[in-house]
Amino acid sequence: MSDKQKAQITIIRYLRQGRAEPGIVTLTGERYKMKKHLFFAVLTLLAFHRIMPIDANASETPQAFVDRVAPLIYIEEPTSEPTYSTSKSVLSVSGVAYQHQGIINSIQWQNSKGGFGEAIWDAAKNAWNIAAINLSVGENKIDITATGSGGTSKASLTVTYYPSVEPFAKNVANDFNGDGKADLAVYDPNNAHWYIASLTGEQIALANHWGFAGPVASYRNCGNGKSYLVPGDYNGDGKTDIAIFNKTASSTADDGWYAKTTDGRVLAWNIRWSSDSAIPVPGDYDGDGKTDIAVYDLATGIWYVQTSQGEEFALAFGWAEALPVQGDYDGDGRTDFGVYHPATGNWYIWTWRGAYYITQFGWAEAEPVPADYSGDGKTDFAVYHQAEGMWHVLGHDGYKVVQFGWAETVPVPADYNGDGRADIAVYHQATGDWYIWPWFGNFLKLNWGWSETVTVRASW
Repeated sequence: MSDKQKAQITIIRYLRQGRAEPGIVTLTGERYKMKKHLFFAVLTLLAFHRIMPIDANASETPQAFVDRVAPLIYIEEPTSEPTYSTSKSVLSVSGVAYQHQGIINSIQWQNSKGGFGEAIWDAAKNAWNIAAINLSVGENKIDITATGSGGTSKASLTVTYYPSVEPFAKNVANDFNGDGKADLAVYDPNNAHWYIASLTGEQIALANHWGFAGPVASYRNCGNGKSYLVPGDYNGDGKTDIAIFNKTASSTADDGWYAKTTDGRVLAWNIRWSSDSAIPVPGDYDGDGKTDIAVYDLATGIWYVQTSQGEEFALAFGWAEALPVQGDYDGDGRTDFGVYHPATGNWYIWTWRGAYYITQFGWAEAEPVPADYSGDGKTDFAVYHQAEGMWHVLGHDGYKVVQFGWAETVPVPADYNGDGRADIAVYHQATGDWYIWPWFGNFLKLNWGWSETVTVRASW
């Protein structure tokens, strides 16, 4: 007797913990990352072949459970290329599945787009194949009817499909020459000159004037009356651009965003996108490979974003005592919203995929230094304790503590060797020395700067 002819088939839901629930199945909001040339995805409803229903409280390893479960129905994406969207990449299915007593002889299906037909038993996949060739971008309703010795059973599913283009490659922070490695960059606040060099000695910018002479903001010294150094790839060419956000003590005509390429092409001039108590939080919020203009209001906790595509929006996420720690925490190519509460060391993260979570990692004297230290494309939680030069990193590959620095050094983490992981690094302003400790490789000490220059961090 084949698998499809066993005495009882109960549709169940497979849980990651290795537990199962008999009866009704609802699959909602499952996300599948689709790349531009990948036109195939499978939704599988799992069938458990057993006379008695499975105990919902039974515990076993996920693999042991999978070994006892065979797919009953799967849905294929259309083979023709649909319309792609950079804003959504979702294959979600919701509906009620069925319990069928007895032998299943056939399964018919039809959908709201005009498609209908009979499922084909696929012995290789041990499943009924519903070739839903009329699935299209958007919502598709599919009715399934199973006929067999136990009578007729029905299931009604809604398949919502939004494929996406392959995400843009993330640009390396502070990579001013586009070689995939972070460069050394300092700024002289006395004359608004930028000095940038690669680790191999290439002088990318030397006394490049851009900005306003005067105080420069830092993590523990922000607010009005200062310039913020906000380098980023504002035109999407794979190279970090020189940029500042000027915020005078009393609003003047000079307040705004200014950006240009290292060879002098102006990208932004006096773009007035701010609020009275705002600080800059640039990032790629729409995932198009370009740095977007954004600010966070310290008084209200409201984010104001103006994307490179011209979209403008505001989001309330934070409060007066919280500081912004934006980053791509889920690796989808878009900058997510995050705030850090120094008093408690709590991180509050809200992603574009709708995930919200709180992580306690830090304390009042620790400075947040989020970056991708594990190299998996996701921003990790990290803090630097300047008094003792201690780094604490909570990456997706575990927790690490590294002693690298001392009280007079400031953190400058970035991917200096191009291996995809942010390296531990500090800058000593008194001497202009950079100390870099790659996760894999040799320790580096380089001199670029002097006592008057401040480091240009990828995020102030």
